[in-house]
Amino acid sequence: MATSLVAELAEKLSSATNNLDFDEQTLFLNTSADTVGIGTNSPASKLDVRGTMQVGVNDTGHDVKFFGATSGKYMEWDESADQLDVTGSFDVTGNSTMVGTLTVGVDDTGHDVKFFGATASKYWLWDESADQTVLIGSSTQTGNMQLTGTLTVGVDDTGHDVKFFGATASKYCEWDESADTLTIAGTLTETSSREMKTNIEPIENILPAVLQMQGVSFDWKKDEDMGLTNYGFIAEDVEKILPNLVSHDEEGKAQGIQYSKMTAVLLEAIKEQQIQIDELKAKLN
Repeated sequence: MATSLVAELAEKLSSATNNLDFDEQTLFLNTSADTVGIGTNSPASKLDVRGTMQVGVNDTGHDVKFFGATSGKYMEWDESADQLDVTGSFDVTGNSTMVGTLTVGVDDTGHDVKFFGATASKYWLWDESADQTVLIGSSTQTGNMQLTGTLTVGVDDTGHDVKFFGATASKYCEWDESADTLTIAGTLTETSSREMKTNIEPIENILPAVLQMQGVSFDWKKDEDMGLTNYGFIAEDVEKILPNLVSHDEEGKAQGIQYSKMTAVLLEAIKEQQIQIDELKAKLN
């Protein structure tokens, strides 16, 4: 068929001035519109292929490059690298299956990537200008996930619950955004091995400092109308007595108290006080 088609093409091109139709719509040339149809005699574009178009054969391919209306923007199948490169924007409407690694941009030069779901205004976004991932909606993670950098959930004054499960049933750590509380269902352990420490010295003469500390009851301003009484210390006051127990913000302002570290301070103060009590008992006896 190939030989007869070529011969027919040569004959018709040498004599014809009208449309050329070969072998029952196998190849159609519209000479007035400068269009070519393969599998159709009504081409809707410069090249209209009705059917499967194949470039190369399995294990032996070729580069294929599609240019757009903007200079320097194109889509290319690179046969030597076995990959599809898109220089420009890439929108997918419908299903897409990918086997292998998807790379968007190159190191130090990235692009925004946005995935929409079935619910309006819900999406997952990689914001290249901010170097961060933004999730608008819910997220369920099954398997391992590695994060390098800061993970922010919600924005100031508008948060979300965050729950971390462990290997033991019913054990978890949860930030409850409605109650503004962190709940640990399990054991909270702080690293305290001697092998990790240096300059170890006993706490001495700490009772006078403890006697200066004032415990207070208070209401958080944001919960003032809820009638929830809390107990604790004032960070600014503790800073004047035991500054090592106080955490500060970026501007150096006293912000919080490291209550777990206070255990050792109070323990040694009780022991010192017990020595004084024992000495008084001895004198009385």
